[in-house]
Amino acid sequence: MTTTSPSVIDATALAERLGRDEAVTILDVRRPERWSEDSERIPGAVWIPLDEISRRAQDLPADRELVVYCS
Repeated sequence: MTTTSPSVIDATALAERLGRDEAVTILDVRRPERWSEDSERIPGAVWIPLDEISRRAQDLPADRELVVYCS
């Protein structure tokens, strides 16, 4: 797995990339209580709470760019 330095992408740029069907996995890392309280979610996002990432990292595709959000 190749890692790169993290960078920031805004919602508009992400929407454009998704509209072009770019290979991006969106990861929602909000805590369970925040995730269940907020009905606004990015369609297709994978939800793995931040404290479970190390245990569930194998569930994420290694061949796609990962976009992580928490709020």
